[in-house]
Amino acid sequence: SASFQSIRTVSATLSGVEIVHAIRKRTRRELSLIGFSVVDELEALLAA
Repeated sequence: SASFQSIRTVSATLSGVEIVHAIRKRTRRELSLIGFSVVDELEALLAA
């Protein structure tokens, strides 16, 4: 079973999962993978 060393690692892990989920959700909504850039999506989400 997985365990976390501290609340900080839990927070970082959950933040990463939420970002990936938001990117996938947005990509599905647009129904376009052509020209999709993970870096561009991460920058857009972090800027918001």
